[in-house]
Amino acid sequence: MSEPNRPGALPRWRALISSARVLVRRRRLLRWVAAAITALAAAWWTSTVVADAERQRAAWATTEDVWVLTRGLAAGEAIRDGDVRIATLPAAAVPPAAAPAPGVTAAGRRLRVDGHEGEILLGPRLAPAGASPTAARLPVGTLGLVIPADESQPLEPGDTVDLFGLLGGRLLEDRAPVVAVGERGATVAVDAGRTGEVIVALAEGGVVLALRP
Repeated sequence: MSEPNRPGALPRWRALISSARVLVRRRRLLRWVAAAITALAAAWWTSTVVADAERQRAAWATTEDVWVLTRGLAAGEAIRDGDVRIATLPAAAVPPAAAPAPGVTAAGRRLRVDGHEGEILLGPRLAPAGASPTAARLPVGTLGLVIPADESQPLEPGDTVDLFGLLGGRLLEDRAPVVAVGERGATVAVDAGRTGEVIVALAEGGVVLALRP
């Protein structure tokens, strides 16, 4: 290595010292930038937590009126005046799908599914006004088709079945709910997009219902 007092060595030492100073300054600048970013992130996180806490506090401070079932109801059963009561709950405890009270008249409506005592009445669980007990049990997006059923295979409302075409044994619909049983057969809730296939299969040879556990 060249000594500092040799000709030409001094400029090189000065250049090295200058480069070192620049590197130190850059490192200090990077540290300052990193510190600033960390501080900004901490401030943002704190403000987010505080804002969320304020929203939660406001949600628990405000209340909403909802319908609550006073007894258990079977799917398709009509709601009577004494079957529901109005309950005032914190807004944070009210499900988004809760049927507003008294904005919705519950009496006379039917449930799509079984309801339990103390349960908040949810709008999607209410069948359209005027629906029959059988129609009320149909899930949204399905149509009820009557499928002839073998008497040796008794079915009940609430059962779940798979539908197979008699010719070829092709699966037409799986996990279809049985919503009613009559002399002509079982009324099965079939996806609206597949009802055409099932009707064709009924016309071509028939449909077999396979009971699921």
